[in-house]
Amino acid sequence: MNVTPVVSLLGQFTEVARAVAPALAGLGFVMSALQFLIAHVVGSNRGQDVGKAGMLGSVLGLVGVYFAPQIMALVKGAFQS
Repeated sequence: MNVTPVVSLLGQFTEVARAVAPALAGLGFVMSALQFLIAHVVGSNRGQDVGKAGMLGSVLGLVGVYFAPQIMALVKGAFQS
């Protein structure tokens, strides 16, 4: 089974994602921090949890996008051998 076109498409998607990821992660982090702040002022524990999860998710997403080329190289190497 030839997975080269799929790997190529994922590589192109990764490059586009790396270009827009910092701005989107920053925006997501700020919005989640604002949600956390508002929930803290209002006293909503659930809102605080969701805000914390959003901040963590934006940071993990940004890290994932930056490590995606190494992951793709490992996957490509596994299928080519």
